[in-house]
Amino acid sequence: MAAPTVVKGKDGTVSIDGTAYEGQITTFSLSIASDVVDTTTMGNDWKTNETTLKSWSGSFTAKFDGSNAQQEDLEDALLSGDNIATVFGYGKNSGDKTYSGNIKVTGFDSSPATEGVIELSIGFTGNGELTPATKA
Repeated sequence: MAAPTVVKGKDGTVSIDGTAYEGQITTFSLSIASDVVDTTTMGNDWKTNETTLKSWSGSFTAKFDGSNAQQEDLEDALLSGDNIATVFGYGKNSGDKTYSGNIKVTGFDSSPATEGVIELSIGFTGNGELTPATKA
């Protein structure tokens, strides 16, 4: 049996409006969820459920770079409410998993620290479908 393929966190990728967001991102999280409604009827001892609407959200952390146009675009999108087309990659190789969709930026937090560099935490929620794929 072949050993499982392990994807290293350092090989994760994020693209914003078709451009790789390189150099500053240190982490990202992506959460996919489904609402569930109770469909149990009288006379049953066990609950039954159905899934309904799907949603997705997440965040990423980046090193602040005052000259980075993508960071400015994300902050502008928070203030304007515009969509940002985003692709999250789980690896850099052909066949690795990606997820793409439009996001609404919901938070843009900075954390300057005397002993470190300024980091940004950018929160988002998906606006519409999240599309899974594999890299060609």
